[in-house]
Amino acid sequence: MEEGKVTDYKKNHGVPRFMLEYWVDPSTSHKGVHVHEVKSRRSYVSTGEGKKAFSFAITNDLYIHTGYGNRAVGLERWFSRLEDALAALVHQVHVKKEPIEYTSFTYTKTLMAIISLECRSPYNIQKIQKAIEEDKSLREIISPDPSHPLEQQILENIVHLVSEQVESLTPTEMIFFLAPRSRSWVIGDRPYLTDDRLEYRFVVLTNKVLLGYRRSPDEDKYQYQEVKENFIENINRMITLQAREWLVADTSAILQKYVTLFDSDEWRTSVAADHISLLPVRNLTSGWTINK
Repeated sequence: MEEGKVTDYKKNHGVPRFMLEYWVDPSTSHKGVHVHEVKSRRSYVSTGEGKKAFSFAITNDLYIHTGYGNRAVGLERWFSRLEDALAALVHQVHVKKEPIEYTSFTYTKTLMAIISLECRSPYNIQKIQKAIEEDKSLREIISPDPSHPLEQQILENIVHLVSEQVESLTPTEMIFFLAPRSRSWVIGDRPYLTDDRLEYRFVVLTNKVLLGYRRSPDEDKYQYQEVKENFIENINRMITLQAREWLVADTSAILQKYVTLFDSDEWRTSVAADHISLLPVRNLTSGWTINK
């Protein structure tokens, strides 16, 4: 849950604050992380303390709409509940707890939180809004009621997408890839990899934990796996190429190793290839309305 008034929810983190805290460099003041902002090409240490902790990841009212005059905060409340479940899992896997403890109810919420990390970035939301503004027919596809304000439709679509995907990924096989003591993962504003050429979907959870997940053929299961240098290098490069607004590392040296990619043809090609996908509804029988 974001800091401030419970009913406010104004400062929305595209990547949950509790996750970014794992990248805090204890040698910095104010519990900071090493961040590079893509647009300004600026690298610096961002504080993890106070109401504007990790300000580079904050967008005011990112998950709020005012289509009916009031501030409808339903999506941010929903995200907050999912984050609570995810935080409990992340805390356990970061210390390689065995066995991992969860209930079937919290497991579903946790999986929804993981999938939602693919939908939360300001860049993705802006991409969807632009596509709909250019093709009004998309409003009838993404919303059960095309008369809803556009900003409401976009936020409701996130809930529908996550709810649809969780069904297709249950039961779930998870592999927690652990970086060795001398290495760590980087994280960006889009901390996931969903390339069809990959065997798993990936999402960075902490500076030491990368999750690979897919539908299991039989039952929910997980394992921990140590990784080698070349695997870390490849994934960190891919996460960097996936970033559009910022990149974070737990040391300045690791950050500077990857920020040069933002000036590469490889990154520009990645940006040019960005597009929205229309996924058919297979499991949902009803939709959500966010009007308060």
